[in-house]
Amino acid sequence: MSELHVGHGTTRDAMTIFPIWGEFTSTLSGTADVVVGECTRGVQVGTLQVVNRGAGPALLLEGQVLEGGWQNRMLARSVVVERHARADVDVVCVEEQRWNGEPKHRHAGRRASLRVRAGLRQDADRQSAVWERVRHYEDQHGATRTRSFTDHADRRASQVESLITDLRPLPGQIGVLVALAGQPTVAEVFGNDHLLQREFDSILRAAALDALDLAPTPTPSRRARRFLERAAVTSVRRTRPAGDGWSVEGASQYVQISGLDHGGSAVHRVLTNPRHELALAGA
Repeated sequence: MSELHVGHGTTRDAMTIFPIWGEFTSTLSGTADVVVGECTRGVQVGTLQVVNRGAGPALLLEGQVLEGGWQNRMLARSVVVERHARADVDVVCVEEQRWNGEPKHRHAGRRASLRVRAGLRQDADRQSAVWERVRHYEDQHGATRTRSFTDHADRRASQVESLITDLRPLPGQIGVLVALAGQPTVAEVFGNDHLLQREFDSILRAAALDALDLAPTPTPSRRARRFLERAAVTSVRRTRPAGDGWSVEGASQYVQISGLDHGGSAVHRVLTNPRHELALAGA
């Protein structure tokens, strides 16, 4: 995913989004019949089990929220689960004060906000970092019964929808760069346009939730281009298996990269600006 091209931005209050085009690197569609639940060998905060009952590989992405179970969780890294296979997936809790319920989770197409996801980049205790970032919403917008990120997202859903209405991916677009309050915040790039189309709305909803609390400052295109240029020269390496794929990571002072390879090809990349105010909050 080194040859990426960024288009003109569209600004809504504090949020500016830029389309990204590039070469298709994967044929994975990621659509499958998936069941997510607590570990059958014993409930664990940091692990859930995924069973793919479908006829093709299933793609689950970093930042996706899985609701239900003993507490709501967020996927900590992207993973591919082959057809008719079972896999453990890394998660963090986004509902600090609940530890009861039923075994199964549901995926409603929701992403955690960029503020919360930035807790995954902490070198120390990322679970504590994520909880601290959820508590920001508690402090700013009032307490929820279980310190639940999803409750805060539900409270502000109508404002979020107003901010992103009529925003759609363009033909051939494989990624989107989100800038908040005048600076690039995160870009997500996929191996084909189908995957972006599937995830586009959830990416924007997550970004808009944070945009509601930030100064309405547009981001110039030159900053978006510079961010992608810096990402392009940042080396990435495969770190460990991710189901039937491989996790990849890379970092410089300007960008942190995480993602997923499958079948020898890049499927997903997350490019995070470690110097953005959302990344630094709570650090």
